[in-house]
Amino acid sequence: MQDHRQRQRKENDNDNNINRNGNHHQNVKALFESARMRSQITDDIEELNVNTAETRGGTKNRNAPRLKDMEDISNRFDEIVGQVAEFEEENVELVEELEGEGEEEEVEEEEEEEEEEVEGEEEANSSEMTASEDETSWISWFVNIRGNDFFCEVEETFIQDDFNLTGLSSQVPYYDFALDMILDVDIPLDSLTDEQHEIVETAAEVLYGLIHARYILSSPGMHKMYDKYQHVDFGRCPRSFCQGQPVLPVGLSDVTREFSVEVFCPRCQETYHPRSSKHANLDGAYFGTTFCHLFLLTHPELVVPKSPETYIPRIFGFRIHESSQYHKLRELNQNKRKSSKGAGGGSSDSNNNSAASKLPANNPSSAAPSSGRSKQAEPGKAASHKSQFS
Repeated sequence: MQDHRQRQRKENDNDNNINRNGNHHQNVKALFESARMRSQITDDIEELNVNTAETRGGTKNRNAPRLKDMEDISNRFDEIVGQVAEFEEENVELVEELEGEGEEEEVEEEEEEEEEEVEGEEEANSSEMTASEDETSWISWFVNIRGNDFFCEVEETFIQDDFNLTGLSSQVPYYDFALDMILDVDIPLDSLTDEQHEIVETAAEVLYGLIHARYILSSPGMHKMYDKYQHVDFGRCPRSFCQGQPVLPVGLSDVTREFSVEVFCPRCQETYHPRSSKHANLDGAYFGTTFCHLFLLTHPELVVPKSPETYIPRIFGFRIHESSQYHKLRELNQNKRKSSKGAGGGSSDSNNNSAASKLPANNPSSAAPSSGRSKQAEPGKAASHKSQFS
């Protein structure tokens, strides 16, 4: 019996739910029907006003039947408006729900439109980025490589002038291919093997470095290096008494593959290795021995007085006397070096040559031997270069 009663209760609950859902759908239909009729009645009222105006104009007798029909329509409209108002009062929640659904649909449509606009903008930006990547020149790409921040961008008009490239064709292998690569001229890669193509890429880097050494001596190149110097792109002097003086890049030789790039301090007038190891493979010949000094002569306002301060060695706060072994040993070692350099012996020259700050073997410029010069520097010549800056 209890099971039977429970089943009847469940069936009654289901019937009630069905009736509620049915009433809900009927209410919704009624609401939409009332809205439709409201628009229809609005149209009828507009027509009624027009016809009433005509009636007042002297056509009363002729339009009397139509006027009676319009009065009936107006009365029916008032009845429907009253019913709609009663329905809305009784079904406030339903009306709010329907209005909320309409607002949600409008919000969803607006969000979809915004998403479509954002997608269109992203596609346009990606296409612009792709186009900009395709338009990036070889010079811009090379200058932005890590470790090449000492370089400035050489103008293509300077490279296209044959006078500025005099003598470089004999120093760089595959000179024509390397020059075309720098100027973004299409190269027939089918005629080159993979090994030859790698040599051309390396030769292009060497050729650009040699062109760069000449470009920075011109007025446009000097101006670009001035901007980099003002932004301290070359670093600061490591000497504490120079108080962070900006430095300039300098080469200890104008011949490639002899010395890596150094930095020159205008205050203490000494050369140092760059602080960052990423410049270790940068050839000093790409900046030359002339640039930093010509740069200071061109901009005399950048010349600073030499720092008079020097480091004084002390022990427990007391200065070391000049007659002590500390200073005598230093003078003795200096005299030995001068005598060995003056004698010009082969052993001393070879030692000085090995002590010079040469480029590592993996330097890109090693693939481009200078024409008319041996790959290895002459021992006496390397020693003379080193002696000038020791």
